Amino acid sequence: LLTRARKMSGGVGTLKGVLNMANSMIGVGILAMPFCVQECGLILGSLVLLLAAILTLWSCKMLIMASHLAKALTYGCVAETVHGKWGMFLVHISTIGINVGTAIACFIIIGDSIPPILTNYVTLTVSLVVLRTVVMTLMGVLVAFPLCLIKDLNTISHVSTFCISFYILFVVQVWLTWQHAAVPPLTD
Repeated sequence: LLTRARKMSGGVGTLKGVLNMANSMIGVGILAMPFCVQECGLILGSLVLLLAAILTLWSCKMLIMASHLAKALTYGCVAETVHGKWGMFLVHISTIGINVGTAIACFIIIGDSIPPILTNYVTLTVSLVVLRTVVMTLMGVLVAFPLCLIKDLNTISHVSTFCISFYILFVVQVWLTWQHAAVPPLTD
């Protein structure tokens, strides 16, 4: 069963898989969770996070049990075995929805975070709205469109490495901004 799974994965190594998974988790953890907790408040945000963790654990256990019972290796095969062709259809539709939503979120996050970082280091005469539009257009043309043309998904791990590097840069920028704001100016 494990040998068949390795053949189906197309030779994706452990490091590449870890980078892709880390990219997914870090992106949500660093960029979305603080905003959600800020909007919900600390108590409600913590309760919703705990509920999401419990539901995720429960659904993963159910998926593993169904995978063992159906002797299926992929999520789509499990859905097709359990629910027939409509199950596979719903998996494909859900995957498209998740990918489109992720792409939209990525564009919003990049468009909201890169222009202010650029203005801190480079003197620009254009407004933030124009800079945001330019950054998002370049992101679409130079990053998103080429990613859509990739036939071998093993190369996605390189993009995940880039994204993790961006997350590190983002955290450092936030930390430096916080440190700068937290230190009171010296007075005589």
